[in-house]
Amino acid sequence: MLLLSCTPGKKSNEKDHPDYVPSNFPHGGQSDSARKRKLDRFDRAKSNKKRAAPVARKNLFKECIEPIRPPSPHLEDLEPEVLIPATQTGLKTPLKESERELLYSEMDALRQERNSATDKVKELEMLLLNSNLSVAGVQENDEKCKMLTGITWIVFSQLFVFLSSFLSVKAATKVSLPLRDQLFITLVRLRHNVSFNLLATIRGIKRTTAIDYFWKWIDLLHAKVGFLIKFQDRDRIFQTIPPVFKTKFPRLTCIVDCFEIFIDAPKNLKARAHCWSNYKNHCTIKVFISCTPLGHVNYISKVYGGRASDVQIVRESDFMSNKYHMPGDQVLADRGFTLQDELAAACGATLLIPAFTKGKRQLSAAEVQTSRQISSVRIHIERVIGLLKNRYTILKGPLPIQSVKRISDEYNKKELASCDKIVRVCAVLINLGESIVYNDMK
Repeated sequence: MLLLSCTPGKKSNEKDHPDYVPSNFPHGGQSDSARKRKLDRFDRAKSNKKRAAPVARKNLFKECIEPIRPPSPHLEDLEPEVLIPATQTGLKTPLKESERELLYSEMDALRQERNSATDKVKELEMLLLNSNLSVAGVQENDEKCKMLTGITWIVFSQLFVFLSSFLSVKAATKVSLPLRDQLFITLVRLRHNVSFNLLATIRGIKRTTAIDYFWKWIDLLHAKVGFLIKFQDRDRIFQTIPPVFKTKFPRLTCIVDCFEIFIDAPKNLKARAHCWSNYKNHCTIKVFISCTPLGHVNYISKVYGGRASDVQIVRESDFMSNKYHMPGDQVLADRGFTLQDELAAACGATLLIPAFTKGKRQLSAAEVQTSRQISSVRIHIERVIGLLKNRYTILKGPLPIQSVKRISDEYNKKELASCDKIVRVCAVLINLGESIVYNDMK
């Protein structure tokens, strides 16, 4: 076969050139003007491509500035005569003495700024912990812990360890607040009578959540540490009785009295009549309390309305039973407790009260002397009541009706009301502290 070469022009190895691929097959010829237009377009495209190509530039910034790692952080550690080698600084030219001094002064300024910022962050973190009413703010600080909760840090930590053993792991994981902080805000409310709205705002939780936490720990405290309010053994009482009691009343086992707590007026008129106290001229609840000569609370009665008399509360309670008193025991009380015969008949104990002038023009010298001795010693139950109310100001009131008796307690027909648990828990916490009577007699 005869191959005819019909390629126009000269052979070219460029792919975009019109003569790059010659053809050996017959085809229509092209005119010179068409071929010239093609070559002109090719030349223009080639020149435009060369013009648009990026020019390689030197990275002068990278070449001049690189991370500088001086051999020593302080200027005084360097000898003034020695120049830092260029290989250590990353520069092509060595640093001058003035440049090195300026560089190190800037480094020192940055280092000082970093240290001051770190200290400021730590200070703000501590301030945040203290303002959030958290356990971390009072940890290992007995003074702060006692100011916020009424007990020392050691007592608080031991109390939490004891109570946490009764909580399930599931209950401990599904909470928005750590268990220690829950117990902490519960004691803070008892100590300072803080509202639930304020506690919820400070801790960043809902008000209903704060209420649930409070009553959960009150129920747990009442159930697990309520046993700390109990009568002690006679031998133990007589061994630790202060000298002032031993000389006047050697067989004294307890001092009794009643105290009242203000509450909001109930809407129900019958309930309001039961709670009205003529002595306080306010709606109150009344509690019968007993303490040992050392100031240890050993008996708390149920809560009664303010209208109930002291004699009625003692009669309806089990205080005069044989499990608390033995024949020959001495009990100090105020004039309102006219139960000498009943107490002697029930358990054989002796009730000592100041003398009356009823039916007499004046007291005899012996009665005056006895009344003075009783009053001088009986005052310690007043000090215990004062300590109870001043340390846990929630007992100063006025207690809201929801804290006196919750709807859930009434629905479940529970024997004890919510205020019974609060009073008993506060008395337990008082027993965990030091005795004011002991300190006074020391």
